[in-house]
Amino acid sequence: MVDLDLSGRTALVCGASRGIGRACAETLAQAGAEVICFARNPQRPAAASEHRSLLVGGDLTDAGDLDRLVAEVERWGRGLDILVHNGGGPGDATTESVTRRELDEAIDLVLWPVVELTRRLLPALRRSGQGRVLSIGSPTFREVQDGRVLSNSLRPAVVGWLMTLAREVAADGITVNSIAPGRIETDSFKEYYANRSPEADLAAIPAARFGAPADIADLVAFLSSARASYLTGTVIPVDGGLMRSW
Repeated sequence: MVDLDLSGRTALVCGASRGIGRACAETLAQAGAEVICFARNPQRPAAASEHRSLLVGGDLTDAGDLDRLVAEVERWGRGLDILVHNGGGPGDATTESVTRRELDEAIDLVLWPVVELTRRLLPALRRSGQGRVLSIGSPTFREVQDGRVLSNSLRPAVVGWLMTLAREVAADGITVNSIAPGRIETDSFKEYYANRSPEADLAAIPAARFGAPADIADLVAFLSSARASYLTGTVIPVDGGLMRSW
């Protein structure tokens, strides 16, 4: 039996107000972790009592909000064991249409928060002795998608930075892993399919179903546990077999 008990550990989950981020916060709380929820409109995980969760409102692209988040983590005084990066993705663009402004905004959304938050919270993760850094991204970690040049360019940049970090901090007991979700039934998923049929996309998935936020959250809980201490520097697809690349 795999023991995923996270009692006595503290997790920071970004984008924790809905979808995958909220599922991660709730699953980590159910496993016993104290959870810091960061989002524009943060909500307390259902499994967390008042003294086991901290809500911090803010935007990942706002430097002042990141400053305040780090200060709140330090002020709460419980240290930090698990850092879950989870944020929005950039808009659609082609190689010919993309503008400098769109590229700068995409860097601020996708790459910079991962770099900045991780670097600033590394001392706490080192003190943990079993720190975990997890990044939830998209299939463009490994496979390019038409019309998504910003994601195709920046998601691999995030992975490159994190895999470099994984090598540098492994001796400190910190693991660093990335998750590439497939088609997961979130609010944005429902908005995407509001005016189009999902049948062709569903037919392409060998598992014959779309994913649920809990499918991602369960993997996050495992990677956060002591049982995953020798697993680092990876990109793990959770997509029902959709991805075809090696």
